[in-house]
Amino acid sequence: MKEKKKQNEKSNLHNFVSNLTEKEWVKDFKKEKRIVIVLDNAKIHRATLTKKVAKILNIKLVFLEKYSSDINPIERVWYSVKHKLSTKYIENDTYLKELFKHYFYIYTTKNS
Repeated sequence: MKEKKKQNEKSNLHNFVSNLTEKEWVKDFKKEKRIVIVLDNAKIHRATLTKKVAKILNIKLVFLEKYSSDINPIERVWYSVKHKLSTKYIENDTYLKELFKHYFYIYTTKNS
């Protein structure tokens, strides 16, 4: 049963991607300035489907060198947020989400 559900989800996703080129918003999106996304080497980032969608949307994917998290700016943000969260007593999921949003905002707007 699980396998069938997984296949259906995969099929739906592939159908969605296949139909992307026909969508009006995609045509408008492609007229805008090109977007460049810097990615690490996570499996999902290198997936064929990811590359296919990026190509359809005219998005350039730039992959960092393997094991080079030190040059990925978001890694410094994650480190800082995790460090701040580790000093707090987290009562529940809601409080965790609030704190996360708060610190993420602080560290992503600090020097931008």
